[in-house]
Parts: sequence; structure tokens; C-alpha cells
Amino acid sequence: MPIRRPRGPKPALRHVDFLESVASAGIDTPAGATAQAAFLTLRLVDEWVTSGVLIADANIAVHTATVAAIDAAGHDTEVQSALRRIVEGIVLLGEPDAQPMLPRVYAFGSLLELRGEFVLAADVYGTVSRYVDSRAHLDLAFDALMRRGFCLRTAGQLEDAERCYQNASTLAGRVRDRARVLYARIGLAKVTWSRGDLPGADAELAEIVAEAESLGDRRLHALALHDVSSLARLRGDNERAVRFAFESLKRSDGERDRERLLSDLGNLLGVCGAWDAARAALRLLESGAHEQEVRWKAQLNLMDLAAREGSEPSFEQYRRALSSVNLPARLGAEYLRDAGSGLLGFGRTDEARTSLERGLLLARSSGAHQVEFQIQELLDNLSAVETAAARRRPSVTPLPAALMSQIEDELRSAAGVS
Repeated sequence: MPIRRPRGPKPALRHVDFLESVASAGIDTPAGATAQAAFLTLRLVDEWVTSGVLIADANIAVHTATVAAIDAAGHDTEVQSALRRIVEGIVLLGEPDAQPMLPRVYAFGSLLELRGEFVLAADVYGTVSRYVDSRAHLDLAFDALMRRGFCLRTAGQLEDAERCYQNASTLAGRVRDRARVLYARIGLAKVTWSRGDLPGADAELAEIVAEAESLGDRRLHALALHDVSSLARLRGDNERAVRFAFESLKRSDGERDRERLLSDLGNLLGVCGAWDAARAALRLLESGAHEQEVRWKAQLNLMDLAAREGSEPSFEQYRRALSSVNLPARLGAEYLRDAGSGLLGFGRTDEARTSLERGLLLARSSGAHQVEFQIQELLDNLSAVETAAARRRPSVTPLPAALMSQIEDELRSAAGVS
């Protein structure tokens, strides 16, 4: 006798990405154990919201299995702590109430995003979006959609990312929050950008810059200017990229925003041949950035700058220092890419090939696809590499003296030098 299937939408198997991580890593590996613990914890949240207070009983099988899986992930104390906070919250609350629980789920998503696990982070942010009451908790609802959109866009899932940004814009529009609507529009412009329509994205960002300025929102204005700078660089307009990065820096007040801008500005100045100003910006970060990863990124850019200048001793100093550091996977792939490129410039082809091949493997395993493509292009063209002497004379974009004077004044001010 056939099974009677209930009417209505088909039940969805959620958090499949975590199951795929378990299958990919192997259940007996540390990575597999971590992914399984996360999968069971998120499923526990789903069951608690759906089935009620019984799921909050710490003695039922589904609960004890989840706790055991979290205990087995002791090799990763950050994830273990985040998952325990979620489970403990369920027990503490008893009756299903997603709203006080969701900030803990969101924090787990943020941890995964910080590690570059963008697909998994998007899944977690999706859980927040599924259960949050956007009328009572607009901040959390909006932020979850924006972070999910960013993670999906970074992972190349552009249609899903676009939907997230559109939904975020709709939420903000309902309460007539014009600034948030513009933040969501920046996300949509970046989807346009990711699809390869650079002129279209540039036009969208120009409109957003103008509207942000009219609103008087300094942070939004600075963020939009920074994105215009990044797009200008991608289009090969280095002077315009420097101008907009500098304008963004002048309007940025938050420490993290300023550090991110200093990093990009230092790199841009190096590309333009403004070696001293580039070094000044990057050394500010190397010595004073609040986050270790930002300091590592500054050192990476200083290594690249030394290669551009043709200073092999300085290049080697940074290359060796960074080689002894346990860098995050994506940053490690960037380091091996830039080290390989620099070694090529100094005529050390065999060492360069070794660095690039290691970087290619790391980029593939960490999902850093853009870095992977860049490394593959370098490897494919090893036989056509210019001579070391030619590579030490890269083409540069001379910057106007008035602009450089303003930038140098800003850097001296940032360094506390009068």
C-alpha cells in the first residue's frame, strides 16, 4: 500500500553544506568532526523552534548526541565554545524563543566568515534570517541578510546573493531607512561588478556616492567611495583609484575602516611608484593595526612593494619572516602567490615555481578561486616571464604633486608626526 504523503510544501533538508563538509573531510578527521557538531547544533535549533520545549530537555537523545559531537570537536576551541553557547541557550530558555538565541547563532556565522568559510557562514546567516522577527529586530534581520549576501557573492553564488541584497533593501524600505537602502544597493552594485559589468557597477556606485553625501552619512559615504576606488583599480585607472581611496580615508572614523583603507591605499601607491608614501602607509599598519591579520597583510604588501622597487634584501626579509608564520589559508595562498611573483622578478625561477605550486594547492583547498586563477596564470606563463631587469622597472602611474602632498600630510597626521 503506498505511503500517503502530506499535502503542502516538501520538507527541506537544511544545512546540507555542513553535511557535504563532513563527507569531504571524512567523519574521522578534525574538520569532519567540527562540521558534524555544527550540523547537529543547527538542526537542534531547527527542532527546538519547530517542536517546542521538549527539545530543550538536556537528557533527550537528540540533545545528548549534539553535546557529544560538540565535545568531540575539542581540537577547535573557538567553534566548540560558539556551539556550546547556542546549546546552553536552548536549555536556559526552555520555551522556544528564537529572538534571544539568534545573536548567538549570528556570532557563529561571523566566526566562520572570519575564517573564510563563506558557504558555511551563509548557511548560518540563513538560519538567522529564517527565524528573526524583522519587525522587532530590524538590525539583526538586515545585518544577517547583508552578511549572507556578502558570503554568497564571495562564493560565486550571485543569484542567491542578489536575492539577499534585494530582501535587505525591502526591509529597509519598509521603515524608510534610506541609509540602509543604500547599503543594500552597494551590495547589488557589487553583484553587477562580479558579473563582469564594470561600467554598470561604476554608474550604480556613482549614484550611491551622491546620495550618501546628500544624506550626510560619513561612514556610508566613505564605504561607497572605497568601493569606487576598488573598481577604478580593477579597470586600470590607478590615479582615480588613489583619489577615491584618499577621499574615503578622510571621511572614515572607525579604526577598522581606516586600517582597511590604509592597506588598500598603501598598495595602490606602490603600484603607482610612490614608494615612500606607500611604505609609510603600510608601516603604520605593520606596527599599529589592531588585528593580527591586518598586520600580516601589511607585511605581505611591504614584501610586494620591495619586489616592485627591485629591493631584493627587503623582499627577502619579509618573505622569510612571513614563511615562519601560520597564516590563515586564504592569506597564505596570497603570500605564496606574491612570493612567487617576486622571486620571478629576481630571476629565481625554480624557487618561484615551488612557491606558486604550493600556493595553487592551498588556494584550491581553501576555495580562494580568484587567487587560484592568478597563480595558474603565472605558472602558465613561466616560460614567457620577462627578464629580472625588466621586471624591476614596472610601469607606474605618476600621481599629481598636489594629490601626493595631501596624502603625505594625512599619513604624517595618522602617524602623529607634525
